[in-house]
Amino acid sequence: MAALRPDLHIPDQNARAGDVVHLWNTYDDNGDFLENNQNATVGGKLGVCTNAYLNRGDNVADWKIHKA
Repeated sequence: MAALRPDLHIPDQNARAGDVVHLWNTYDDNGDFLENNQNATVGGKLGVCTNAYLNRGDNVADWKIHKA
């Protein structure tokens, strides 16, 4: 499930290219936000993890929608 950042004030709540979203983990009712893990790299790219706290530091939970 993707949730648009509330400060963006998008009336229809539909995510579009360029929007910044927070991703919520719904697996097994686990909860938590998807964020990048700045200390872990896989093949030169940042790893990801989940955390119960929204944006606990430096926009690590902000994800921008891009067209494929």
